[in-house]
Amino acid sequence: MQRWRACGVATVMVVAFALGAQTVAAQEEVTVDIRGFLYVPDPVTVTVGTTVTWTNSDFVAHTVTADDHAFDSDLFSRGETYSMTFDAPGSYPYFCIPHGSPGSGMIGVVEVVDSEAEMPVAVPQPAPQPAPAPRPASIPITPRQQVSPAELERNKQAVVGFYTMAFNDKKPAEAVAQYVGPRYTQHNPLAADGPQAFIDFVSGFATAFPDGGVDIKRVIAEGDLVVTHSHFTLNPDDRGSAVFDMFRIENGKIVEHWDVIQPIPETPANDNTMF
Repeated sequence: MQRWRACGVATVMVVAFALGAQTVAAQEEVTVDIRGFLYVPDPVTVTVGTTVTWTNSDFVAHTVTADDHAFDSDLFSRGETYSMTFDAPGSYPYFCIPHGSPGSGMIGVVEVVDSEAEMPVAVPQPAPQPAPAPRPASIPITPRQQVSPAELERNKQAVVGFYTMAFNDKKPAEAVAQYVGPRYTQHNPLAADGPQAFIDFVSGFATAFPDGGVDIKRVIAEGDLVVTHSHFTLNPDDRGSAVFDMFRIENGKIVEHWDVIQPIPETPANDNTMF
């Protein structure tokens, strides 16, 4: 397995899903996706002889490590996989070394049974009902909302300070304490809401990519919004990604975030650069 291959920045945050157990009929291979600092699905039940393959879809490297260290993937990065064949019945709990420990943090379990007859029976679920129309997550800016030039400048400085302290100084908890409000509404679909989710993600990023960071090229502010145009890299040899982040400021604190990420190609169609 190739380790630590730079695959570009996929996101700057991580997502939480409401997920239940999955039962799998007898088959040769079962897949588990790693995303948002979760093993999806979890737990998973398979029959003896099944190969389970984990695929890392996260922005940072993870491991699949048995609680008793009977198997260990070592760190593998976004887009890479790790496979394990389970030849004996039993319960096989595992965890991610950088982001968990046996029984806590980022954990999962594979339940192995002798035959398909021992598999848990799935309970039929009612047909899903149409979801109600979503409530707007934030109040749009109107021409009546005026922000002074001095406040615009303070907002820009807050966002630059926040990202610089979190990603470059590797101090996400301090950055949140200084710059983030009581909530942190996240619009990146692969990231979880809340200040603690941001701290957890950046801590994992710093562990996996100690030489990674952000170079903010431009900062634009209008009303209660601040937009940055940045170059994210995982290490000095990584081409990285061009990232637009948009933050909403409320009472001088960051309370909301959106982003758009575009990996820098090896062979661009022009010589203008992405910055």
